[in-house]
Amino acid sequence: MNIELIRLSRKAAKEWAATDGYSQASQLINMLCDELEAIAPEKSLTPKEEAYRSFAKHIFRAHRKYEGGKVLVLLADDIREAEQLAMTAFGTSSVFVKRVSPTEDPQVWEV
Repeated sequence: MNIELIRLSRKAAKEWAATDGYSQASQLINMLCDELEAIAPEKSLTPKEEAYRSFAKHIFRAHRKYEGGKVLVLLADDIREAEQLAMTAFGTSSVFVKRVSPTEDPQVWEV
């Protein structure tokens, strides 16, 4: 597996996430990258690194679509569950939710 391809795909997904109309495409690219990394990691990870990467797949960030301000960090199994948690927490259905973006360091994620 070409780790550089996944890195560039994640970079594209990050850029698209901030663009109206492309946030769902960004989410799909990140989900595909997660699956590719899961089936064929380029280098073996330590148990600690594996645990952090596994944990990151369940971390999402959320904010209100039009008001900005408060940002929530959510733990969920998938984007739909994270959206439901955000809607409940904010008391509105107008929320934006996305998975945190991993970096080269498995202990650091971009929000």
